[in-house]
Amino acid sequence: MRLRIATLNTWAFPPPLAERLDERMEALAQRIAPLGADVLALQEVWAGGARERLVAAGAAAGLEHVWVSDGAFFGGGLVLLSRLPFRAVRFESYALNGVPHRPAHPDYYGGKGFLLASIATEVGPVSLVNTHMHARYRSDVDHQYSGHRAAQLVQLAAALATVREPVALAGDFNFEDRSDEYRAFVGLSGVRDAAAEVGRREPTVWRANPYRAGRSSPDNRIDFVFSRDGVAHGVRATAARRVFDEVLERDGERFAVSDHAGVLAELEIEPREARQLPPPAPGAVALAGELLDRGHERAERRRRLHRRRAGVGLGASLVAVAALRSRPLTRRGFLRASLQGTTLVALGGTLSSGLVAELYGPGELDGFAEARLELARLAGAVVGDVRGRS
Repeated sequence: MRLRIATLNTWAFPPPLAERLDERMEALAQRIAPLGADVLALQEVWAGGARERLVAAGAAAGLEHVWVSDGAFFGGGLVLLSRLPFRAVRFESYALNGVPHRPAHPDYYGGKGFLLASIATEVGPVSLVNTHMHARYRSDVDHQYSGHRAAQLVQLAAALATVREPVALAGDFNFEDRSDEYRAFVGLSGVRDAAAEVGRREPTVWRANPYRAGRSSPDNRIDFVFSRDGVAHGVRATAARRVFDEVLERDGERFAVSDHAGVLAELEIEPREARQLPPPAPGAVALAGELLDRGHERAERRRRLHRRRAGVGLGASLVAVAALRSRPLTRRGFLRASLQGTTLVALGGTLSSGLVAELYGPGELDGFAEARLELARLAGAVVGDVRGRS
């Protein structure tokens, strides 16, 4: 049986967070039917109008079976359209998903996770995954979110380990095919990269896109279609190509349907003699463990930093309050008092740093510890309880 599956990060944030939203979504909607996909996995469909337009375009193209994330935010931003009926669907949020104190990096508030669906096909059930992992921002020069993505890929690999059906995975994984995260995920889950399998590695974020023109970052491939055999079915990629990558023009201005390109892969799924699924590769287990350990160490440093900031800010605020209360407020003293009073602004930062250190910090450390235990269970290993490190 042939299954054609496509993926695209749509960049469909509500205005003014995304440019030319309605125009881009209309252009994308018009390109869904000609694509001829059996499954379309979309990410970052945050705007309600965009969801409605793309779902309607999918239905008109025969992709009438639909799952959409709940709400504008916190729901993951995922949409899955299928020509074949769903047997079961579940969404699982990622346990580690960014930090709350950097609103310019809003993954923490986006509720990212993965959608695992089973569809009915002529050869039996097939599982689909649509996911969007933690973003890698331009300022992320030291890979500060790599540990969170490592925890996410371990969580996804652990979920796939329980699936006996053949699997097709699609989404914005936010790791490059040359990265340790890519190697860890492929080795842990046993998936194969469809584009690599057929020799069609093409970047999906690249400087020819009008929304990325002028950036210094290199072209990268971070959007993928992966596949994995089932116990009683083999899966192989027969074709793959980049899609939704046209540069459009209107009124003298260049634009594209998104700041990403998509990927379309053709998979052949065939019955075979039943066999066990392969265990995680030992090298991938070790590599994932290293990534988690680095993330855990970074989380510990972040918590210590916020505790120090909270202490310094509180000390400065107390000194300012004492100075203000130690003398009467005269005209001549007004300017001095005003300048001293500005240090009270530090109290806001103090409270913020204190909340990050004492409320979010322990949960982040526990999240890394749980991911380490999940990795051990996935590998069938027995390790000591690493929670004591936090």
